[in-house]
Amino acid sequence: MIEYRKRESILEKTERIYRLTGDEVQMVRPDGYVWGLKLAEIATIRVAYAPTRSKTNRYLATIIDRKKARLQYDNMHFAGIADFEDRSVTFSEFTRFLIDRVQSASPTARLMAGAPAASYVGQLAFVAVVFFGLALVIFSLPVSFGNLAITFFIKAGIIVVFLPFLFRWIVKGRPRQVAFDAIPQDYLPKPGIMARGDGSAVGD
Repeated sequence: MIEYRKRESILEKTERIYRLTGDEVQMVRPDGYVWGLKLAEIATIRVAYAPTRSKTNRYLATIIDRKKARLQYDNMHFAGIADFEDRSVTFSEFTRFLIDRVQSASPTARLMAGAPAASYVGQLAFVAVVFFGLALVIFSLPVSFGNLAITFFIKAGIIVVFLPFLFRWIVKGRPRQVAFDAIPQDYLPKPGIMARGDGSAVGD
């Protein structure tokens, strides 16, 4: 039986188990409760790069069936307060096995990459407002380095530092439908290779 294990939060004393059986993908909670979706009834699988402040290399998989029931899990295992272990290797391997099984069991299922369209637009607008607000604050600070040009370039440099993070999220978060056998690397960690904190893979 193919499994993926992770602890979700401090409220869970042991790991959850996500597993593939003959005809279901199941979640087994620490208290023993089992819940699952029939592979033949799955309508959509969504894989996405979905970082948070404490999980900067977070990838998320969401499985939705035709009745809109959903099962969701990510690659970050709770190891302690503000301490998350990156389980990209087992997350990626399990998710790829799941995708292969769904492709066979539910031929009409769609594989989506990135955030849902409405969510992406809303988050993009929020990030843009925050970024430009930050830029406004930095340029309005009454700090001078003795020369107007030098002051401008130093402040502009601070802004430029944040641009790669913004661009990375914009590219990796964009929604689209993809082929089951052609999952873009930006949306799922490489199988068998642990991702670094910056999202690249060891060995690249």
